[in-house]
Amino acid sequence: MRSVGIKLLKNKLGEYIRLAAAGETVLVTDRDQVVAELGLPAPGRSPLVSDALLLDAVRQGWIGPPLSARREMPARKSVMKLCEILADLHSRSRRAAMHPATLLSLEGGGRAGIAGPGLGAAAPT
Repeated sequence: MRSVGIKLLKNKLGEYIRLAAAGETVLVTDRDQVVAELGLPAPGRSPLVSDALLLDAVRQGWIGPPLSARREMPARKSVMKLCEILADLHSRSRRAAMHPATLLSLEGGGRAGIAGPGLGAAAPT
């Protein structure tokens, strides 16, 4: 275990961080009183900074804790099988490439369903 004053710590911060990372505890002093301690992270602490920031946000009440404490993502349920999706895309692309009149005849509309002069609709009398 080592102790270091704030001024010396500031000047040689990298050296003391390497000592702490190697497992040595470094006590930081201010006028011969311990004010901080450098060492390895506590067991169970996530190595990701984002996890620590999220935990701090939960503690301060900015966000709520997760509803589920599971580590893995829940299994996704497929809506359609891949072959059904591909068949649907294929039929849509074929329909988009067809002439509008062909689409109307396929859908049962035919020319009689279109109103307008010269398109086969009877003019009102």
